[in-house]
Amino acid sequence: MIAGTPFFLLALLFPFFGAILLQFLRAFPEKTIYRTAKSVMLIQTAWVFLSLAFPQKFQTHLFVWHDYHFEVLLELDLTAKIFWALATLLGGIVVRFSLIYMHREPGYSRFFSTLFTFLGGVWILAAAGNLDTFLIGWEILGIASFLLIGFYRHRAQPVQNAAMVYSIYRLCDVGLLAGAYLEHSELRGMGFTELMGPLGAQGLAALSDGNLFFISVLLIFASFGKSAQVPFSSWLPRAMEGPTPSSAIFYGALSIHAGALLLLRTYPIWSASQWATNLILVGGAVSALLASGIGRTVSNIKAQIAYSSITQVGIIFIEIAMGWKDLALVHIVSNAFLRCYQLLASPSVVAHLLRVQGTQEAKAREPKPRKNSAFHSTSYAFLMSEAYLQDLARLIFLTLPQRLSGWSIRRPYGSYLIGICVFVLAYAKWDFKIGAAVGLSLALAMDALWDATQGNGFQDTASCRRTFDKTSLSSFTFSISVSMAYPLGWKLGVLELLPFSAGIIFWWVVARVALLGFNRNEVYGPPWVVYPRRSFAAFISVLGLSGFPISTVFFGEDLLLREITNVRPSLAVAFTGIFILNGIALIQNYTRFFFEPNHPQKQ
Repeated sequence: MIAGTPFFLLALLFPFFGAILLQFLRAFPEKTIYRTAKSVMLIQTAWVFLSLAFPQKFQTHLFVWHDYHFEVLLELDLTAKIFWALATLLGGIVVRFSLIYMHREPGYSRFFSTLFTFLGGVWILAAAGNLDTFLIGWEILGIASFLLIGFYRHRAQPVQNAAMVYSIYRLCDVGLLAGAYLEHSELRGMGFTELMGPLGAQGLAALSDGNLFFISVLLIFASFGKSAQVPFSSWLPRAMEGPTPSSAIFYGALSIHAGALLLLRTYPIWSASQWATNLILVGGAVSALLASGIGRTVSNIKAQIAYSSITQVGIIFIEIAMGWKDLALVHIVSNAFLRCYQLLASPSVVAHLLRVQGTQEAKAREPKPRKNSAFHSTSYAFLMSEAYLQDLARLIFLTLPQRLSGWSIRRPYGSYLIGICVFVLAYAKWDFKIGAAVGLSLALAMDALWDATQGNGFQDTASCRRTFDKTSLSSFTFSISVSMAYPLGWKLGVLELLPFSAGIIFWWVVARVALLGFNRNEVYGPPWVVYPRRSFAAFISVLGLSGFPISTVFFGEDLLLREITNVRPSLAVAFTGIFILNGIALIQNYTRFFFEPNHPQKQ
C-alpha cells in the first residue's frame, strides 16, 4: 500500500543518491564537490518540507519467505515530523558550515557522502512505523557513526575509538533485534500507531508480566546504549575524534537522541510494566548525575559538551518515564540545537581562550585556591577518571574477549574443545550433534576474535583471511545446528534457514575475492589508500556478514530467531553470544588491517 505524495519517497531515497554521487566525485575539484553537496542538501530540504505538508504513508513487504514477512512501514506522525524538521534544519546548517570548515581536508568528498548517508538513516528512523523498519534506520546510523569517528584513518586513536564505539553499538543492537522479534512474535508485528490504540492495549493485556518485562528490558537496553546512558556513557566523548561538524550533528544533536525516540515509539510496551518504568527512571537519574559531575572535571571541551548532552538526555529519559512525552520532544529539540551550536563554535572558543591565556584579564579570573575535604578530593578523582566507565568498556569489549579466546593460541584447539564440552554438558537435553555444532560455532567465533584483536594493531593477510573464514563458518555452523534441531527433518529446516546461510556464503566469497593475491607485507601504506576498491569490497562484505540491511543476512537473522524459538528456545542465548562475537571480530579485523597507519617494517 502506498499513500501520500511522491515527495515522501523522494525525501527518503534522495540522500542515498547524493551519497553515491559524491563518491564518484572524489577525483573532481573541491569546488565541484562543494556545489554538488550544497545542491543535494537544498533539493533534499525542498523534498522534506513538501512531504511534511501532506499525510504520508508507505507500506510494503520487503522480504517474503513462505509464511514469514518482513514489512516496511513508513508514516509521518507528529513525532516523525518534528524529527524530520529537526534533522533537515540541523543538516542544512552543518553542511553549510562544513563546506568551508573541511576545506582542503583529505577525504572532502567522503565526508559529505557519509554525512548524507547518516541523514538518510535519521529520516528512515524517524518515519519508521514499526520496529522492523526502525531497525533499518538504526543500523544505518551505526555504520555512518563508525565511518565518521574513524574519518582520520591515518591516526591510530580515531580508528581504535571507531572500533570501540561500533562494538558497543553491536552489543546494544542485540537488544533491539531480539526485542523486535519478540514484539513481532507476541504482538504480531503491530505498528507504532496500532500499539497506541485499542488493538495494542488488548495485545499487551494478553501478555504475561514476565514476557512483557523481558521485551521491555531488551528495548531499554538498546536505547541506553544508543543514547550513551550509564553504563555505556564512555563511548560518546571518544566519538568526538571525528570532524567537528559530524560531532555536532551526530553525537550532539541527532544520534544521541535515537534511544529517546525508541522509548517514545515503544511507550505502550514498557510503560505497561512498572519495573521497566522504574528502570528508565533510575537509569536516567544516575546518568544525569554522574555525567553532570564528570562534565565539570574533564578538560577537553568536546568531552565537556558530550557529558552535558548525556546529562540532558538522562533528564529526557526521566520525562519519558513520567509520561511527559510532549515535554520530552520539546527538550530534545532544544538540546539538539544547543549542543549543535556549542560543538560548531567550540574551535573558535578554544582559539579565543588560547589568545587571552596569560593576559592580565585571564589571571584576574583565575579562582582562588581553597581547601577541600577528603570527600571532595575523592569525588574529584573518581569523576576525573570518568567513573572508570572507559576502563569497564575496555574490559568488556577487548580484554575479556581476548582472554577468553586466548585458548586458541596458548593451547592449540583448546577453544574448540571447551566450546563443545560446555554446550554438551550445560544442555544435556540436546542431542550430541546439536551441542557439538553450537559449541564449534562458539569456539570459531572466539578464535576469530582473538585473530582480530591480537598484536599491536597490525595484522598479516593470512590472519585477516582466517578471521573472515572463522566468522563465516561460525554463523553457517550455527544455522546447521538449528536445522538439525528442526522437528520435521533436515529438508524443511535447511529451506527455512536458506536466506541466512546463502547470504553468509555470498559475502564470504566477496571477502575472499577482495583479498585474493593480496600481500599486506608488500603494501607501503594503509590498504584503504593503496587499494581503495579492494578495501571497499572488504568493507561491504563486513557489513553483509554482520547483518547490515543490504542482503538476506539481515532478514535471515530475524527468520533464524523465529526458527530457534520454534525448535529450541535455549539456542537463542547461544545465537546472541555468537552474533556479538562475530560482529566485533569482523569490525576489529577490518579496522586493524585496512586502516593501519604504519607499515610493519617501519614499526
